[in-house]
Amino acid sequence: RPYAILSHFVEDPVYETLNFLLGGTAPGEEEADPALVSYIPDGTQLQGVTVTDGVATVDLSSEFAGGGTGNADVILDPAAMRRALAQIVYTLARFPEISSVRFLIDGADLLIPGEGWMNAGGAATRGDFADLLPPIMIESPVYWASGGDNPLLVDGTADVFEAVVSLELLDQDGAILWEGTTMATCGTGCRGGFSVEIPFQVAEGQTGTLVAWEASMEDGSRLNVRSQPVWLNATPGTTTTTDPVS
Repeated sequence: RPYAILSHFVEDPVYETLNFLLGGTAPGEEEADPALVSYIPDGTQLQGVTVTDGVATVDLSSEFAGGGTGNADVILDPAAMRRALAQIVYTLARFPEISSVRFLIDGADLLIPGEGWMNAGGAATRGDFADLLPPIMIESPVYWASGGDNPLLVDGTADVFEAVVSLELLDQDGAILWEGTTMATCGTGCRGGFSVEIPFQVAEGQTGTLVAWEASMEDGSRLNVRSQPVWLNATPGTTTTTDPVS
């Protein structure tokens, strides 16, 4: 979720976005379809964040490291911790001025045994968590937060068969507004980027659904489906909501 949906004026987008992320999910979001899940430990507080030469230095409270200190020998649930780190890195790296993130706990370097890139003040990048990504990762539009522009610009990364990413855009009633495919820059064992512009027509502003998937090479069924809500602005001059796709 982006800082843009906050109701108050945002003076420091990086700080506000991270602080919003640390707040976890809102009521109903974990039960939604698709669901939002936070791996940030409860009670984690943002002590501060600075950005210098592409590196965001994030200072978190001890709750993030299981209540210990930055130099703790034992980190509670390392797998969940790594996912929490990934959520922070992927969120902050959306800002063009940030390429990596350095983590502090109460001002001291966060040290995770066995993770050399995190030691001695090392900074983590998106590439350090590539194995946690789904086969199809939608980067834009952001979950719940499209500006409604038409055409809808969709981009992300994928590791799918022959690099083919299938997509469809549905209106609020589930009717198909657009369907088609696009190509990632790499596929079948490697991850590549994809981008496509999706035109649509709706008579009134509404929440639609963007769906992306990989077609099975055996029977064409949908594999690795990703879907998320998107806001769609009304199309001037449109009197019917849907324009069925044949």
